[in-house]
Amino acid sequence: MATWIEETSGGRREEFVDLLAHHYAEAHRTARELGEVDESLRSSAFEHLVLASQVARRKVALAKAERLAQRAGDLAEGSLERSIALETLAEALFDDFRGDEAYRTFAEAAELRLASTPDDRSHLAYLFARTVEMPVRWPGIMMHLPSLEEARSEVQHRTGE
Repeated sequence: MATWIEETSGGRREEFVDLLAHHYAEAHRTARELGEVDESLRSSAFEHLVLASQVARRKVALAKAERLAQRAGDLAEGSLERSIALETLAEALFDDFRGDEAYRTFAEAAELRLASTPDDRSHLAYLFARTVEMPVRWPGIMMHLPSLEEARSEVQHRTGE
């Protein structure tokens, strides 16, 4: 079903991303229940769940964006995919004014990204900047505000610098 939707939707993939995410995730779940391993189904489900979460977030459907990001995290394999899922989740948490959770989730995403692709300096800088952005720029959305030293040591601990 998902393949048919992709083939017939043309360049309007984002309009149907919820359906695609659902069908790929269900196809992957069914294959797994039957004892079949289909990496392409898992990978497509993961990709579409992340995209569906991003689209939901842009539409300010934040609870939906969070659920989709968590489902992507459930399907993630390896540090890089887990980092991508956590980053997607952190963005939804931030937009929902849940600063403490966004802070921790961005930090974890950054740590996983550092472990998987340490040469991706620009994206690592983005993730660490988003992490420290909570207490520095948006302290009003946090229940527990870490000190500047805490935030600095968090980044230093995670980067090993």
